[in-house]
Amino acid sequence: MQKTNLIRSELCSQFNYSGFAALGDLQTNHWREAFQALEEKHVKFRSLEEKFLTDNYIWPRDCLYAPTRVWEYPYVYENVKNCLNEFELERPKVCDYGSGVTFFPFAVANLGCDVTCIDIDPVCVDGINNANKVIETGSGRANALLLKDGKIPLSDASQDIIYCISVIEHIPERAIVIKEFDRILKPGGKIIFTFDVDLRGNFEIGPEGFRDLLSYFDKYFVMRKPNRPLHPLDILSTQNSPYSFSPRRLLSVLFKTIKNYKKTSLRFSEAGPDMNIAVYSAVMEKPYLET
Repeated sequence: MQKTNLIRSELCSQFNYSGFAALGDLQTNHWREAFQALEEKHVKFRSLEEKFLTDNYIWPRDCLYAPTRVWEYPYVYENVKNCLNEFELERPKVCDYGSGVTFFPFAVANLGCDVTCIDIDPVCVDGINNANKVIETGSGRANALLLKDGKIPLSDASQDIIYCISVIEHIPERAIVIKEFDRILKPGGKIIFTFDVDLRGNFEIGPEGFRDLLSYFDKYFVMRKPNRPLHPLDILSTQNSPYSFSPRRLLSVLFKTIKNYKKTSLRFSEAGPDMNIAVYSAVMEKPYLET
C-alpha cells in the first residue's frame, strides 16, 4: 500500500505545484494520460465545429497543440478535478474567463460542472452557445456571456472555480480583472490560471510585469500549490516544445485581431521569430472572511 501511494504521488507531482512548466513534465505518464484524454475531446469537438463556428471566428482552432497549451490544458483540467474532489458539490459553478471557442469548457462541463464562458468577442459567445446544442456534456452544461466594460456578468460570490488560460497577460487593466475575480468567487473557491512569460524581453510580460501580476493575485488570493525549483534549461517554452510553433501564424492572428477588435481591452505586443515564451501556472484560493 505504501509503495502504491508513493507511485501515485510521483505521478501527480507535476500538476501539484505552482510555477513554470517543465519540458520534463511532458515525459511523465500522468501528463500523457491527461493529454490523451483531452485530445480525444478536442478531436471530436473539431469534427463538429462546422455546425457552430463561422468564418468570422479568427482565433486558432487547433488550440491544444500550441507549444505551451499542451501543458496548460492538462494542468488546469487536472486541478479542476482535484478541486471538485475537495468540494464534493453536486453542480459546481465554474467560470472560464477569456474562453474563445474550444473543446475545453465542454470537457470541464462533462465533469458535472455548470461552466460559464466569458469573452469580449460576440462571435465567441455565439460559438459557445451554438456548440452547447451539439456537444455532449453529460450532467453539466456550458454557456457563454459577453464581457462588457470590463465587468464580468456574474453575481457576487457565485462561482466555485475560476480558470483563465493565457489571457490575463494580454489585458492592460489586469488589476481590475483580478478584482472582478475576487468579486465573483466564493470564499474558499479556487482560481486556476496560466499566463505567458517572456524570457527575452521583446513580447508581453517581462520580469517587472511578472512580479506585478503575481502581486495583484496575492492581494486577494492565497497560493494553494507550492513553487518547485526548476533548472532554467528544463523550462518549457516556445523554443524547446516538441509541438510545432509558427511565429508567422501567430502574427497573422494577432494583427487580424487588432484590426477587427480595436475597441476591445485586449493588448498584444509585436512578436518576432526570436520570441521565447514560457508559461506560469498556479492554483490559488479565496480566503474565508475573518469573524
